[in-house]
Amino acid sequence: MVYGGVLLVLVTIAMALGALWGEYMWIDHRNYPGGPLGFYVASQTSWYSVLEIAAGVMANILCDGLLVRPSLLEVLIKRKRDKCF
Repeated sequence: MVYGGVLLVLVTIAMALGALWGEYMWIDHRNYPGGPLGFYVASQTSWYSVLEIAAGVMANILCDGLLVRPSLLEVLIKRKRDKCF
């Protein structure tokens, strides 16, 4: 239950900040020197961009862990069973 909640929060943060960055780039700062590409380059280190990427990476790591866990448990149980016989 907590695992799914954490994933939901991380994905929500990543999506919301990605939408915010897109709105800034394409609508609010359209006339930035260099256009949207210039704003993209200039704002890559802004807090919302960094937090968006970090939340997406953390969600990806948690999802990958969810996929690896059953396989890892199967291998560990098999090793334990083989040592008993």
